Amino acid sequence: MLSWPAFDLAANAAGSLPAKPQASHPPESIGDIAIAFDTCQREAAEKNIDINHHVTHLVLHGCLHLLGYDHENDPDATLMEGFEVKALAKLGIADPY
Repeated sequence: MLSWPAFDLAANAAGSLPAKPQASHPPESIGDIAIAFDTCQREAAEKNIDINHHVTHLVLHGCLHLLGYDHENDPDATLMEGFEVKALAKLGIADPY
């Protein structure tokens, strides 16, 4: 999964929430996400997880990157992964970590 944010929303301090994107009319794109399906299939098979669950996780992960979240340091990773785990649980998907 690769992501290209349209805006720099990254937090100023490790473990802090990123800035909120500003609303615009008409709405602007917050960026782009690319997912290599063959790689997703291979990773899901290697991890013995449902391909749909894995792709859902990667899309969520990419969206969080577009919103300014990252995992470059432990506090940021803890914050980002916490959001991922909670969102995936609401969809009935097990903790990917």
